[in-house]
Amino acid sequence: MSFSDMTLIDLKKVADDFGVESPTKITKQNLINLLSEEGVTYDVYVHFDKLSKDKEDKKEREVQFTQPALPQANYFTQRTILVKMDRENPSYQVGRYIFTKDHPFVTMPENDANWLFSTETGFRVANPIEAQQFYS
Repeated sequence: MSFSDMTLIDLKKVADDFGVESPTKITKQNLINLLSEEGVTYDVYVHFDKLSKDKEDKKEREVQFTQPALPQANYFTQRTILVKMDRENPSYQVGRYIFTKDHPFVTMPENDANWLFSTETGFRVANPIEAQQFYS
């Protein structure tokens, strides 16, 4: 396959991805020539496209929590945080923690809570009285 086998729309996307400015009205062959002048060959495009797809696949396979699980003894000696899910999801799992509409509060080690707040939205530190009132 080559740039010649691609549509003009796809070629314009390639140009945008590589930061090659092209006129609004341009022929397919002129765009291929412009890409070539800027050093963007089909082989370069395929290489970066493959890297991008590999990176996306790797992200999907990553474990939510990159920190090793704490031994049970350390779990209780480390400071814990009460976290509440404010999301509209009926249930939501983040790593080993599962939040549901019926049980939106989860206690977790401070490190896990800090990681959760920095990577996810819809979670906050909860007040223990708030949890007590919710379950009453």
